[in-house]
Amino acid sequence: MKITCQDQTVADIDIPNHLSHIGVMLSGGMDSSLMLFLILKEMLNLEKTITLTVFNVPKGDSKTQSRKIVNFLEKEFNTSINLVHLGDITLPHNKIINVPVGYILDNKLVERLYSGINQNPPFEFPNVMGPKRKPPDSVIPDNLSFPFIRLYKTHILEIYKKFNMLELADLTQSCETQVNNIRCNTCFHCYERAWAYTELNLMDNGE
Repeated sequence: MKITCQDQTVADIDIPNHLSHIGVMLSGGMDSSLMLFLILKEMLNLEKTITLTVFNVPKGDSKTQSRKIVNFLEKEFNTSINLVHLGDITLPHNKIINVPVGYILDNKLVERLYSGINQNPPFEFPNVMGPKRKPPDSVIPDNLSFPFIRLYKTHILEIYKKFNMLELADLTQSCETQVNNIRCNTCFHCYERAWAYTELNLMDNGE
């Protein structure tokens, strides 16, 4: 499924016919939630039935947040989604927490794993350090897929709008320090989310 925004192909969600079991990383944020939605949508077009496992690393509120996203999408697609929580966040040196993608692939839990990782905005927010994200031209193995690798958060939000899924975007959580559904509004992820909504002249109705 090729996805276009402003007459330009920005992402290609591809599930090869030879695969029988795929996985999606889900944090409950905007990127991973959109990835799961698009994978579910693409699965409807497949000629055969395949198994999907959704993986979450229960860090902070991500366990609760991921369940909220899964519940929404189960209703949207009238299906059941297998959500697996990896690791114990209380163990500081737990490999499953620190390198979840490597753990999944090394143990062959799925044949291909999809991640919603994308690029930081093409500028820096004043006095806010952004996370390091995979270079867009890096070599990616066949069992790992980053369809959003060249996109910014503005592209992500535009795809939500394209598929009339802004309600799902509102359910996502970007702030990593959010407590009791209250955003800090000072971290990189809060700034990045606000930037995307402002650029597209959209109202953020999330918590």
